[in-house]
Amino acid sequence: MSNALRRNKNPTFYTKQEMRIIGRNDFEKRNADKVISKSYKDFVVIGYIILHDKFGFGQTRIIRLQDFLKSYLDEASCGGKNGKDLAVYLKDKYDIDTKTEVEQIPQRQLMVLYAKKGFCIEREAYRLSSASLFNYFALTLTILKKEFKLSVKQLQQFTDKFIDYIDTLANYKQFQLTVPMIAQSLANEIKFVCDLEV
Repeated sequence: MSNALRRNKNPTFYTKQEMRIIGRNDFEKRNADKVISKSYKDFVVIGYIILHDKFGFGQTRIIRLQDFLKSYLDEASCGGKNGKDLAVYLKDKYDIDTKTEVEQIPQRQLMVLYAKKGFCIEREAYRLSSASLFNYFALTLTILKKEFKLSVKQLQQFTDKFIDYIDTLANYKQFQLTVPMIAQSLANEIKFVCDLEV
C-alpha cells in the first residue's frame, strides 16, 4: 500500500476533551468581559453622582465629561495614551498616584461586588475590577484636571468619596444602596440617564 492511500492518523475534528477546553475558555472570556464592562459602568455612575453631589456638576458638565471619556477611550483603542500612560502623567505632573488610590479599596469589597458564584472566581473578579478601576481613575482624574480645571485637593476629595461609596455598596447592606439606585437618582435630579446594560 502506498503512503498516499494510508489513512491520516490525526483526526480532523475536535475531541470531546478539546471541545470542553474550548467551551471553558470561551465561558471564562465572556465572564471576564462582563466583569470588566459591569465594573467600569458602575464606576462611571459612582463618579457622576460624586461630581453632582460634591462639585455641583449638572447635566451639561456630566455630558461633557461623558464625551471626553468616550474620546479618550477611542484614542486609547487606536493606540494612543492608555490608562498606564495617563497614570504616569498624573504621577509626574500632579503627584497623584492612581495605583495607590486603587489599593486603598480592600480586595474583599471588590470581590463582594463583582464575584458571582459560578461565573468568576474571586481572585479573578478582584484582578479585573481593580484594573478597570485603575483605568477609570486614570482617565477621569486626567479629564477633571485638564478639561474641568479641578485642583489636586478636589481630585483627592473625589477619590476619597469614591472609596467611601465602594465601602458603602460592599459592606452596608442595611442601607440597600445599589448602583441602579444611584443611576435613578441622577435621572431624577438632573435628567441624566446612565447606561448600565452589560
